[in-house]
Amino acid sequence: MTRTPLLIALAAVVGFGCTLSASGTLFGEAEIGLTSNTISFVDDLSVDLMLGYDLGEAIVWTESLVVLPATWVWQAFGATARVGGYGLTTNVLFGASTAEYLYAEMILGISIARIDASLHVAQLSDAVVGGPEGGWALRIEADAGPFDLVSTTEFGAQIDDENNDGITIFHAPTSQSRHYATDPRIAGVGFTGQQTRLAYLDFCCANRIEAALAITCNGFQDLRFTVAGLGTGIPWLFIDADLSFAVDQKKLTLSPGLQLGEAVCLDLIASLDTGGGRSVNGIEFHGAELLCTLGDVTVRDITLLDLSEYVITAESHGSRIEKLADAISNRHDFYPEYWQLLSIRYEREGCCGDSLSVLLNTYFERNSTNLFDIAFMHAEAVVPLARSLSFTLAAEFEHPSMRELVFGFSIAW
Repeated sequence: MTRTPLLIALAAVVGFGCTLSASGTLFGEAEIGLTSNTISFVDDLSVDLMLGYDLGEAIVWTESLVVLPATWVWQAFGATARVGGYGLTTNVLFGASTAEYLYAEMILGISIARIDASLHVAQLSDAVVGGPEGGWALRIEADAGPFDLVSTTEFGAQIDDENNDGITIFHAPTSQSRHYATDPRIAGVGFTGQQTRLAYLDFCCANRIEAALAITCNGFQDLRFTVAGLGTGIPWLFIDADLSFAVDQKKLTLSPGLQLGEAVCLDLIASLDTGGGRSVNGIEFHGAELLCTLGDVTVRDITLLDLSEYVITAESHGSRIEKLADAISNRHDFYPEYWQLLSIRYEREGCCGDSLSVLLNTYFERNSTNLFDIAFMHAEAVVPLARSLSFTLAAEFEHPSMRELVFGFSIAW
């Protein structure tokens, strides 16, 4: 499979940025990670190096991941450029240990008035499961007052959005992965699908009304009408309605919901208990979050009462309460076994105007044999050392040993 067009696009972005800006900023990040278990102190050692050049209108970067002692996982290249309403992004991934081309992506965007359009093109080599494949998709978003229109036309590719997940490429020996927005693994030649969604905000007594039409290369797939936040006259009660039409089926779903007031420092997560019928039996409390700021210190406490429907996300995704189904569909990292989080963050201005921050998250597990039921701890710190130079440190401890230790430097000059 040829990859010449996307490689040319990558080179074009680099040349375009160099033409627009005679001088730029060179930046780099180096991160070293150690993972361990209860048997040996260090099981894996990884080195993640990223080097880039910021040209103002364009940014060019490359990233290399090595898992010691002898696995060079991949080499990634990327570039972005934007001038006025025009933008171009390219990504190319190589399997460094096997010297194989794996994936390439180009995203060309344009914004005119209240219309945003983006063309996504991607290629996947036969070295990756599902390849070789190639395709493109066109997405148009328009905003006209209370109306929102989103149209995605697919020619052998799908885009990471509210309906699809993009593509994640895994390196099986090291369990590492990289995610990209354009997935060319779609069966069919030529036109493969059309997704159209039209929404109207504050329609009558509803917060939002939406119509969504899906068509595949085989014809009509479904038509869906959704009404969100339908007022009932009862201040704390609203209803969401979903009416869908498929080729041989029509379905109507009514979902009553609970509208709580604005949180001050205690935010409750609750829903109505309908018992699966047409009556409201009561209110179910799923969790609560307490937030308090004292000077430079912020204290958060999250408590989950229902681990079957809600989870606490990892720090990389905000350490917040999220529905289990939403966390899975959004590919958020989460902890299904922990029911409580105590978080303490210290942040103030550090050296040379940069921010000094320290974070300690402590997770608790029910019926644990550990002291105070402490099961897991996550700590991280960012310490500015000089202008444009900072040191980062992160560690995770899972009883009875350290799970991971990561430290690195970020520099720009």
